[in-house]
Amino acid sequence: MQKKMLTVIISIVCVFALAIVIVGYMFKEGIINDNNLFAKKDVSTTSTKSETEDINTLPSNAFLMEGAECYLDCGMNINEKCPIYFKFNSLSVSKEMGDFDLCDDWSEIKDKNGTIINEYSYVTCNITILNKGEVDFETTLNNLWLFFGTNGGYTEARTYNSKKEDTFAKDYYYCTLKPDTEYNFNIAYVVEDDVIAEFKSDMLVFISFIEPTWDTSYPVIEKQ
Repeated sequence: MQKKMLTVIISIVCVFALAIVIVGYMFKEGIINDNNLFAKKDVSTTSTKSETEDINTLPSNAFLMEGAECYLDCGMNINEKCPIYFKFNSLSVSKEMGDFDLCDDWSEIKDKNGTIINEYSYVTCNITILNKGEVDFETTLNNLWLFFGTNGGYTEARTYNSKKEDTFAKDYYYCTLKPDTEYNFNIAYVVEDDVIAEFKSDMLVFISFIEPTWDTSYPVIEKQ
């Protein structure tokens, strides 16, 4: 009986000794330390802090190539951070209307179905936008410009898939982006066919929700 008890005691001592050796090794290798050994885990706080640190380095404007995605800081001032996710999903060219509202004629000529019948075409950019901030973000979608290379010309949006009854209202492009809500827009431009032929592979969407100006110093985001 005493021999059995002695064996149990020796086994317990060996287990404790092994545990001390393992903990010592983990301290030595930096796997654990005094700061995290007894720290209470808070996943949301860690995530928020990391995201905040990233926001401080985000640009406010950018050029996006087709297929590119990025976060921009669309806060109105240094104390108001508002990370907005953008993805330029696809670009398509067509004489016929797509999933967007009918717009009034400028230089182009359309038939009764909205099909362009002269030397212009619709260029439709499908854009995904997600507000990762904590408050509503109010903006206008005609601040998404279509550029023909960063040093070329550009054109403004003519219409989008709003489904609004009055497409000529002053607030037609106005929208409110709710936090953690994904939006998908078809932003349509009308471009001369000669320009499309020259720049089809070099068309960029420029996002200017904060500063309605541009220059070549803004980053060009490529598809990853």
